[in-house]
Amino acid sequence: MTIEAASQLFRQGQFPAAKKTLQRLLRKGQSVPAALRLLGYIEGQLQNFPGTIDYLSQSLRYEPSSVESWYYLGLAHQKLAQHGAAVDAYLRALKLAPDLFEATHDLGLSLFALGRNAEAAAQFERAAGLNPASFEAHLNLGAALGKLRRYEDEIASYDKALAIDAGNRTLLQNYGAVLCQTGRFEVAVAHYEAVRQRHPDFDFARGGLLFAKAIAGDWDDFDRQVQELHAA
Repeated sequence: MTIEAASQLFRQGQFPAAKKTLQRLLRKGQSVPAALRLLGYIEGQLQNFPGTIDYLSQSLRYEPSSVESWYYLGLAHQKLAQHGAAVDAYLRALKLAPDLFEATHDLGLSLFALGRNAEAAAQFERAAGLNPASFEAHLNLGAALGKLRRYEDEIASYDKALAIDAGNRTLLQNYGAVLCQTGRFEVAVAHYEAVRQRHPDFDFARGGLLFAKAIAGDWDDFDRQVQELHAA
């Protein structure tokens, strides 16, 4: 059996057969770096992220310039909420491939999880530049900018995300919240009303609408909405 045969089994989703082939190759000392790397990918597909980390760490001793291995090592650490280790792995990948969108964006995610919001925003902004069509890059950039209280820039990022996917509930929730934070209650009312028309079961939109109407001084409609809420 060869590494090519194991790769084909992997692509076909035949993970147990692929693992047996790769383990045979390792026992024979054949294609060791590639076999370790592919075993790491298989463990990732099986959601065994400690196994992924183990195999990829071994493969990188042989192939320290493998961009893919550094990226997927970072991803495995990120899946386990080991964000410091994920940051280190993503940085190694980006040192080898500075314009790799996935590593740039996911580095931002781990930095954000660590509370390093300014660094996270810089990575998300760079990711959005590398792939302007990425919904996630604009959404996550907006969230990081919000943590930095750069609300106008947050809204601008959400506007770009809305142009890509206007139905994402996390985005709709964040957008309404920042409109209220910046005192744009009438705009927030219009936003929440539009959201409720498209998503009648979205409870956050109903609550946001009640809040925005109350602050905007529309007490008659506020009372009506409260009565509807109690009747539901």
